[in-house]
Amino acid sequence: MKTKPANEAPRAAWPINEGCHRLGIGRVSLYAMAKRGEIRLIKIAGRTLVPESEIARLTSPATAPEAA
Repeated sequence: MKTKPANEAPRAAWPINEGCHRLGIGRVSLYAMAKRGEIRLIKIAGRTLVPESEIARLTSPATAPEAA
């Protein structure tokens, strides 16, 4: 397992694969959500990234679906 150096700043955005892992969904689902406008993806230097703010928004308890 990789360890983060103490002086490394938190990431502002994650590559697609890592974003999918952090959200617990697959690539197809992530791109489908982006197409429906449910998640914002950004492009930097030709790379598509998932902003940390979007991951935090989708994983926060306030946006989790309520149990029936």
